[in-house]
Amino acid sequence: MQNLSSVPVIQRLMKYFALPILGAQPSAILLSDLQRSYELKSSHFNTLPVFRGEPDEDSLQFMKEYYDAVTTIRLGELTEDQLRMRCFPYCMKDEAKKWLLALPAGSLTTWEAVETKFFSRYYPAWKTREIRGNIATFEEEPGKAFHETWDRYKSLLAQCPHHMFPFVLLVQCFYDGLTGLTQATVDNACGGAMREKTVREVFAVYEMLGENSQQRRGRDDSCEERTNADLGLQLANMSREMENLKANFGQQPIMEEVQVVNPYHASNNQGWQDHQ
Repeated sequence: MQNLSSVPVIQRLMKYFALPILGAQPSAILLSDLQRSYELKSSHFNTLPVFRGEPDEDSLQFMKEYYDAVTTIRLGELTEDQLRMRCFPYCMKDEAKKWLLALPAGSLTTWEAVETKFFSRYYPAWKTREIRGNIATFEEEPGKAFHETWDRYKSLLAQCPHHMFPFVLLVQCFYDGLTGLTQATVDNACGGAMREKTVREVFAVYEMLGENSQQRRGRDDSCEERTNADLGLQLANMSREMENLKANFGQQPIMEEVQVVNPYHASNNQGWQDHQ
């Protein structure tokens, strides 16, 4: 067989033109000799998160976990950005791996370039617009405790750290999305009116109300569990008593017959005798 890498194209046999030639496939991430020589061990691979490029995967959450994982690996002579570039390809699986391999060789020369390329693919602009819209039009859901509403709002902010909303607007958007009753609760906690407090004071009130709501919900859940358990026990006892009554009546057929003939028997419906 011909060594195709060393044979000029004009001299190759025709059958070899139908075969793929991989050879050494350069990575899209350009590493220095120092980065290439850094040895990654099996324990390192076990700590790295995996990203598969599925539509429902959270690319931002993956990147947060990736940053955390890399900080647990010894730097050696590398900087943190250099180590991130070294480890990144091993996190990509399935469709995400195909995407990375399809990028031009050596096109990503810095960690910033890698991260930007990744988010351009897996955190598209429409997602940013959607979450920004959800923040601006946030509304309290019926039947939800305050801490559930507050946590949902903060989760939106965490999903889009580049939302670009100023702090004062974030505090106002949350208040505007509350029901009138919940707004009254916030106002009372602020000493009468939310607008008489600073932005940071209002934020602290949100946090305080959220913590109080969480504690209340825990106690309410415990009470509900005890109530349900007591109710279940009562129903079980009532069921046993009914079975006992059925058994007792089954042993007194004559009395049942008499009661049918004379419903005003002395042993039954005593209150009706005065009206006979």
